[in-house]
Amino acid sequence: MKQGNIHKLSAQRVREVLAYDPETGDLIWRKRLGPMCNLDGPAGCVKKDGYRKITIDGVICNASQVAWLHYHGRPAPGLLDHKNGIRSDNRIANLRPATHSENSRNVGVRSNNSTGLKGASKFYNPYNRAKFRSSITVNKKRIFLGLFMTAEEAHEAYCRAAREMHGEFFRIHKSETPMNHFEQTRAALIARRARVGAKTPIGQILSTLVEQLENRQSYVRPGWAQDRRQTLDYQIEKSMARLAGAT
Repeated sequence: MKQGNIHKLSAQRVREVLAYDPETGDLIWRKRLGPMCNLDGPAGCVKKDGYRKITIDGVICNASQVAWLHYHGRPAPGLLDHKNGIRSDNRIANLRPATHSENSRNVGVRSNNSTGLKGASKFYNPYNRAKFRSSITVNKKRIFLGLFMTAEEAHEAYCRAAREMHGEFFRIHKSETPMNHFEQTRAALIARRARVGAKTPIGQILSTLVEQLENRQSYVRPGWAQDRRQTLDYQIEKSMARLAGAT
């Protein structure tokens, strides 16, 4: 995460208003700076991009940069990368300085990935039997790794190259922790859609299911739009029944 406005704050001021636990990554208010600050409560809030933001004396900063300043007494020398890919995990052991190129390597599977597997994309050529291509980006240059019959083979080729070229910044998934049930189901549906083709009848059902699951994930917190959750659950159940009937 970029440095932002962290240079406008001193370590002394940060330590005066916040307590930091390097083992858990928690930043706790020691002083009440405004109506949104609860003494002994967590500082800031997690935004849509997954990063925690904290406002101190009108200066909005990323929690990772605040944690680094609090612990080391000086701002990070550049960007900060979250080793496990979890942007709100600000344990000092999970933070490391990185260049922009290194930081971009530690990115999980993008939401627009058509296969659900990093480094693998669909390929079509009427004169070639291969269905997937593998590639890797190093220092802003895309390197072609080969053509393959399956997305899994293309992904394996990417992994071999990434381990060598990305070093400690090599990562496959969004985090090094096991994928939860939602992520596993979504990845399996996307991979199956890639095998059967998105425009086939089964592929269209799979696309609908992926969209419904992503919408359902937005309503996972208790008390959030219970009626909407129930409606989405019913829609998912119907799509699963359609999928079972089509296979």
